[in-house]
Amino acid sequence: MRRIAIAICAGMAVFFTLAAVTSGVATRPVVMTAHDLRRGRTITARDLVIREMPVYMGQGSTFGAITQVVGRVAQIDIGAGTPLFHSLVGSVPEVPQHFTVLDIPISGSVADLRPGDEVALTDPKACVREGCADERHMLAGRAVVMGPSRINAGDGMTSMPFAVDQESAGRVLTARESAIVIVVTRLRADAGNG
Repeated sequence: MRRIAIAICAGMAVFFTLAAVTSGVATRPVVMTAHDLRRGRTITARDLVIREMPVYMGQGSTFGAITQVVGRVAQIDIGAGTPLFHSLVGSVPEVPQHFTVLDIPISGSVADLRPGDEVALTDPKACVREGCADERHMLAGRAVVMGPSRINAGDGMTSMPFAVDQESAGRVLTARESAIVIVVTRLRADAGNG
């Protein structure tokens, strides 16, 4: 009986010590994902929750209010319950002046493209004959990725929204209407997209 009393007293001492130590830790609100988010998804309030975290964890690099994150774009796949750091989300890119946004059928590797990345769009038929490096086959020398790629339900083709200058828009639309799939070539990643 005496050993049981000692064990209970020791357990209570540990419990009260831990309770005293943890009650003194300052916390702050941190925005976290409510469920998995795919790269390129525009984030809504339903995608987010607020949780309390110790102040020393991620201070200055996480968001503290849902309104700071709504409308931004997930830069990578983000798991449920992940604190949202500034590097995980980016702003929706602005359409450059004198550019227009077109939904363009594409081929090539687009899995690593993010909103804000700049790419070149080329005619794949000409690329097969003469190589894509030839500028004569360039439909748009500069196109800005405006959102994630998606598979069209009707024809199963992959398309992606791009902003292109007005001169290039005519060439891209002609190619798109001819059922030509546009080849995407990365120019550079937008360093300010985060």
